Amino acid sequence: MQQALAQLPSVCPGLAAQIDAAGQVRLQVFYQQQGNAPLWSADERRQALQSQLLMLADDGLDPTHYSLPALDTPANVLCSDIDISQRYLQALQDLHYGRLQQSRFEPLWHSQPPTRDPNIDVLAFAGIGLQDMAQAFDQARPSADLYRSLRNAYSSVRQQPLPHWGPVASGPLLRPGMEDPRVPELAQRLVSGGYLAEAPSGRQYRDELVKAVKAFQLSHSLQADGVIGRRHRGRTEYQPGDPSRATAHQPGAFPLAGPGPGTRRRAVNVAAAQLSVYQSGIPVWQTRLQVGRAERQTPLLKSRITRLTLNPTWTIPPTIMREDKLPAIRLNPEYLRQQNLQVLDAEGHPLAPELIDWARPGNILLRQEAGPRNPLGKIVMRFPNPYSVYLHDTPSQPLFTKGPRAFSSGCVRV
Repeated sequence: MQQALAQLPSVCPGLAAQIDAAGQVRLQVFYQQQGNAPLWSADERRQALQSQLLMLADDGLDPTHYSLPALDTPANVLCSDIDISQRYLQALQDLHYGRLQQSRFEPLWHSQPPTRDPNIDVLAFAGIGLQDMAQAFDQARPSADLYRSLRNAYSSVRQQPLPHWGPVASGPLLRPGMEDPRVPELAQRLVSGGYLAEAPSGRQYRDELVKAVKAFQLSHSLQADGVIGRRHRGRTEYQPGDPSRATAHQPGAFPLAGPGPGTRRRAVNVAAAQLSVYQSGIPVWQTRLQVGRAERQTPLLKSRITRLTLNPTWTIPPTIMREDKLPAIRLNPEYLRQQNLQVLDAEGHPLAPELIDWARPGNILLRQEAGPRNPLGKIVMRFPNPYSVYLHDTPSQPLFTKGPRAFSSGCVRV
């Protein structure tokens, strides 16, 4: 095997182009650890590997990237064996460390690089797999509960049969107690989704049907009030088994959710509008959030909280200045006074508002003084990022009871 690997371009010309220098070294070490013998002649071992490769679909990886070649004629058995080993090692590498280049897709996560040669772990998993393939792939997967829960949920959704649902008719808000011709189709939809055992007769929207709607709303992070509007109709029309709409995740993104430097972390789940505080990897506190609305979404990033500000002033970020504040000032000259906004130059020196050409204000800042109407509330947690976002209090406390809670301009209200 070592001789074949050393002379790969001449022994296996079709395979040599697919294996870089680092991959060749890894293969050499792998075969050396296994006594330099071919490893894949047994049908049982190949079938066990094939089964595990197919299960990578539940990890957001495409099994076709690791499709196994057939064992060819005796003259080519070494090349086929090396090819299978290469795909085996690559699958374990991608599962454990991620297939995608993190810096390209999430440049602001700043995930910590491995502290030792990745091949050490991959080769350890690979050695285990020759005796117990399922155990090797299970150990290669991230062990955190967040990852395992996400994988299980995606696996369940991915394997559901595709239902064929028609659209729910549009109309006014449907409230508990009302009679409406859409009630029968709504009931049938809830039966199909497993929220209702049997569709009640008639057009009356009440009791058991309202309870089923509230359960549906809760499971979709909606306000569980039993009221059906446009947003709820859109959710009921969602095809739950459609893999293109399901949450296919990539292991390459997962280490970002894992422990970072230090023992204390705050994890913002933007989709759920929820904050979790971790102490030594254990969640010790959770609370609801308000996150960015659709047109101003909360950005995904990883940073370190560096300071707190009590009773903060608010310097208006550029996007809010351009799209919200300047149009309001142009329409209403009293807006600055009403909102307790101060005009500053780029160095922070006060300017007289009446001397500003608001059609072309130039390089100015708007700052709102601390107080009960300040959008940042009583405390701000700040961390370096290019988006001017932070975690902060808010005077809009009633919005925390809503669902979903996408109200901000990108910052996270706690």
